[in-house]
Amino acid sequence: MISNLQNKKKLSKRLKERAIFEGFTISGIASIPGSSRIKLRTNALERWLSNSYHAEMKWMESEKRKNISSLLENAKSVLCVGFTYINSQKQNNHFKVGKFSQGEDYHKVIYKKLKNIGRWINIEKPQCKWKICVDTSPFLEKVWAEESGLGWIGKNSNLINKKNGSWFTLGFLILTEDLIPDTPHESLCG
Repeated sequence: MISNLQNKKKLSKRLKERAIFEGFTISGIASIPGSSRIKLRTNALERWLSNSYHAEMKWMESEKRKNISSLLENAKSVLCVGFTYINSQKQNNHFKVGKFSQGEDYHKVIYKKLKNIGRWINIEKPQCKWKICVDTSPFLEKVWAEESGLGWIGKNSNLINKKNGSWFTLGFLILTEDLIPDTPHESLCG
């Protein structure tokens, strides 16, 4: 008889493999509400906001940003993925344009891939609800990516992965399924 823990481990492994199959470079899982580091990073956000470092970006004050569970009722896990935006397309030599903006709109690309994963998880676990977050949700993206083991937040405030540097964009699938989390990444920026 297969235990519930074995089933969770198997599903968690297959979910991360599915993310790689869909074209993501890296994938990891974090458990909600997360480790004590989530609280530390949330407190840092609150200090940043209280010092008005966000200037006129009032959308940064959203309470939802501080509580991932407010984005999806009964959220238990989050699949975090990184999508490499370095591509082999011909570079535009006439304008200086960020590499992440060359090619297709990464919001749409990542959203479509995460939607495919959501459909896949519903075949495995029909009762599972999910929500996609790609760069536009009130969500501490880099914090949850660090929590899932994808990399660490560097002094430059970018998420850095040992193998891929910071050459990727992030996407997230918040799930009501309780999965096995990966070990949070330790900071390597001294």
